[in-house]
Amino acid sequence: METGITLKKLAFILLSLTSGILLCQDFSNQDNVSGQFTHKLTKISYGDFVQEFEYNNHGLIVKELSYDSNSSKTIKYIYNDHAKVALIEETDCSLSAPCETTETVYEYDLDGYISLARQYTDNTDYTVVTVYRRNSDGNPTIVMSTYSEITTSGDLIESTRRQLFEYDSLKRKIKHTNQYLSQTTSNWITNSTDQYAYTEKTTEVVSSIASSKFKVLRSYNTPNKELLVNSKTYEWLDASDEWGLISAFELELDENDNPIESLQYEWSYKSDKLVPWQKMDFIYDEAGNITRKAVWSFSENEQTWTRHYIDKYSYKKGLYFNQVAGAHWVSRLYGNIMPASRNRSIWNGEWEASSEIQYFYQALSLAKEDISLVYPNPASSIVSFDLSNSNEAQLILYDAQGANVVEQTIQTSRSISIQDLKKGTYYYRIVTEGNVQTGKLIKD
Repeated sequence: METGITLKKLAFILLSLTSGILLCQDFSNQDNVSGQFTHKLTKISYGDFVQEFEYNNHGLIVKELSYDSNSSKTIKYIYNDHAKVALIEETDCSLSAPCETTETVYEYDLDGYISLARQYTDNTDYTVVTVYRRNSDGNPTIVMSTYSEITTSGDLIESTRRQLFEYDSLKRKIKHTNQYLSQTTSNWITNSTDQYAYTEKTTEVVSSIASSKFKVLRSYNTPNKELLVNSKTYEWLDASDEWGLISAFELELDENDNPIESLQYEWSYKSDKLVPWQKMDFIYDEAGNITRKAVWSFSENEQTWTRHYIDKYSYKKGLYFNQVAGAHWVSRLYGNIMPASRNRSIWNGEWEASSEIQYFYQALSLAKEDISLVYPNPASSIVSFDLSNSNEAQLILYDAQGANVVEQTIQTSRSISIQDLKKGTYYYRIVTEGNVQTGKLIKD
């Protein structure tokens, strides 16, 4: 029996109390929503460090503020009509330096993919413009960045770099090339090249960087590549004209695909061979939840393993408890809301508070979708819009990728034809006298 969050897949990943927020999500795909409300993390407090978050009425983050006694950082997000990030404004301030603001502006193609990004810095004459070119599958084929800077003497310095991508018939990346444009010859010079090869459960990457060549062979437990079970890194040796193994990773799984031991090897120039470097072992309960993780380091001189630390885990009513070599904290991983989390140290057998991390949440009211506004829904050929007291409105209908499929002015109870649209989910935006209503339309 597995837990809902599949903790065994996290067994060999370091637990992070806060690892960022997905910013470019579409408001039509909100998680953790009950009715028209969703719980959002609004504040994290750790000592004198505070991180705060603000959201719009679609649940998208619009402002992120972090500060302590010495510095502050503010990030603002502005979205376009399709709930995609159009502008990110980032301001850094500190007691020892003036504030610096960086703006990044995004443009999108008709399929909803980023086509252009411009980055500006306010107190320096430095800009970065990145242009994206994609194939019919939406995968990038060329990503070109131009860096411009005006020096203190007034000179303009420019450099251009690009990344080239190639794919196979299964849409898998098979080649990635990094190049820069020579200012003297105007030719493209290759910095590095990665070439990919695949089998059912393996991936091979051969990298060429300047005069060096490396190869990484990764093996996975399933064709979906859920868990990395073996990895070997080689360096090409010109002297012997062969690949030399320089590092390796092995992961042993039990019959339920739970990781039970991982082992890392590194090349030792002292011993002139591959030697163990670090290992981790894992223990689980009957439900498949991890209960202990031990991390060991290897002494090449003494040829012995020394335990570095132990993580112990326990579970109760959806709560996940973690004790790490004299520390203890609790986090709710199954209920979508993480409560206040305390980090404590043990000394002489007594628990003493050493620090505290607090999490604050708010029930955010989302923009409510008025089902009666659009009828029938789902629809197959004709759909009508009820504008209530408004005589006309501007209608925009776009697909799941954010591309406009219908954009027109409609009158009260006006019907439009969607017969030519493919079956699937679409999203509408109706503007009536300054009021904006959004929702979902199903074409069946």
